[in-house]
Amino acid sequence: MDIASFILLLFIFVVVINTIYSTKYKVVNMPSAPNTRRAIIDDIRSSKGDCDGLNIYDCGSGWGGLCSKLSKAFPNAQITGIEISPIPFLVSYLNPFRRYKIKRHDLFSIDLSQADILIFYLSPYHMDMVSHKILSEVQKGTTIYSQGFPIKGWNVSKEMDISISLEKKLYRYDL
Repeated sequence: MDIASFILLLFIFVVVINTIYSTKYKVVNMPSAPNTRRAIIDDIRSSKGDCDGLNIYDCGSGWGGLCSKLSKAFPNAQITGIEISPIPFLVSYLNPFRRYKIKRHDLFSIDLSQADILIFYLSPYHMDMVSHKILSEVQKGTTIYSQGFPIKGWNVSKEMDISISLEKKLYRYDL
C-alpha cells in the first residue's frame, strides 16, 4: 500500500468513526470560534481574576482548542477537558503542548461537584439534560458558560454577543 492510499484510508476511518459517535450522541464536533474563546477568557478574568486554584471544566472539549487557551490564560488553574468522541479526544490527548487534563467520559457519568467554572458548547437537546445534572451536583458559587444556546428556564447573569462566529451568543450563569 502506498502512502496516498494509507492517508485516504485513514481519513475515511476518521470520518466514519466521527460520524458514528456524532450520530450516537446527537452532537457534532464543532470547535468554538476564536472570538468566543476570547470572550470566555476575558469574562472569566474580569469576574474571577487569575483563577489561582480554581477548577475549570470544558464539557464537550472536542479537539482541545479552548482547553489550550484556558491553560495559557490561567496557568495556576486546573483545566479539565471532558470528551466522549474518540477522534477529538485523541487529538486533544496527543497535543504535545497540552497543559490540561483530558478525560474520555460521558458527561453524564462524571462528577462535576468540584467545578468552579463549567463551560458547555452543546446542543439545546443536551443543555436541557445537563441542567438537571448541574442543579443536582454543582455547588453554589459556580459559574456556567453556555456557548450558542441558553439553558431553558434559567436566569441569565450575563448575555454576550459574539461577532463573527457561529455561536453568536455566550450565556453566563452564576449559581
